[in-house]
Amino acid sequence: MKKMKTFCTAIVISISTTLISCDSSETTPTAVVPSTFEYLYIKSPATVSGTANIWNLKNETTAGAGFASPVNLRIDTPTPTLGNQTLMSLQCSAYDKVNKKYAVSTGDRLVIYDVTNTASVPAPTILTITNIQAIEFVAGNLYVLKNYQIKKYNSAFVLDTTFGPVSLPIPISGYAYSSNFCYNGTDLYVINDGMLHKINTTGAGSITSVSLGTTSEFDGLEYINTTALPNKLYAVKKGTSPKFLEIDPITGVGTVKYTLTYTPDFSRISSALDYSTEFYYLDSSNGFSSDQNTLTIIDLTPTGSYTPVPLTTAGNQYLFGLQLKD
Repeated sequence: MKKMKTFCTAIVISISTTLISCDSSETTPTAVVPSTFEYLYIKSPATVSGTANIWNLKNETTAGAGFASPVNLRIDTPTPTLGNQTLMSLQCSAYDKVNKKYAVSTGDRLVIYDVTNTASVPAPTILTITNIQAIEFVAGNLYVLKNYQIKKYNSAFVLDTTFGPVSLPIPISGYAYSSNFCYNGTDLYVINDGMLHKINTTGAGSITSVSLGTTSEFDGLEYINTTALPNKLYAVKKGTSPKFLEIDPITGVGTVKYTLTYTPDFSRISSALDYSTEFYYLDSSNGFSSDQNTLTIIDLTPTGSYTPVPLTTAGNQYLFGLQLKD
């Protein structure tokens, strides 16, 4: 088993799927690497043709094989109801490890759960913030990408006017798909319109950008900095043949690590990276005509030949907002 390392809405989740974490030291992983952290996510039992009007907030607590023991923290019925396709194409999420808050955006509202006490989670706070493209918590503050501008909200979710807003270049076409945010301890990263943007969050904020050499859409952007993986970004390049890329955050050069086998569509991917075990998890819809999701497990430091493992189960429905709870 690989030795754990001490070192930014996931996982190995199982709703009706059992997921096994794998040992990075094996060419064909078979041994269990216990997860260091828990995970949060939401599952909607609504059918793909219906509305996402029931949200089951879940906490995956099993720190070991399968993550097979999700705890249902609460059930909510968002008002007004939201069409599944709208949710699937716009959802993004973030976890605040300072104040123990979990936030999910649906594009037309921001739903914030206080998960300080997972034995009794109160009703969420719902804020009307439309056109959100990405969110991320940094030191207890929430950064929001909306209409290509990044703004900062304090822990009371009041706009902090001392920061920015920091503007991304507005696409010539008038629209460009944005990835999720990730955070390296100082800077936020986001991909938009073929550019990797780094946003410094100190003071009034600043932005630097590098080209990725492609206008493809990206999701599942995650950052890691360990001895084995120093200063690395990972993301999924979407399309008819999705690719998992390692991206140099300085040059923007992307290296294809694996071709993925989940069903591509225009829904957003949920992702999380366990920086202790060095495993990356992504969850994707199997398409708007399906009632399934697929969880793909990626070992970031395999030795020898390795292929990511996709897991799905018929009728496991829509899972979104996957976040590492560290």
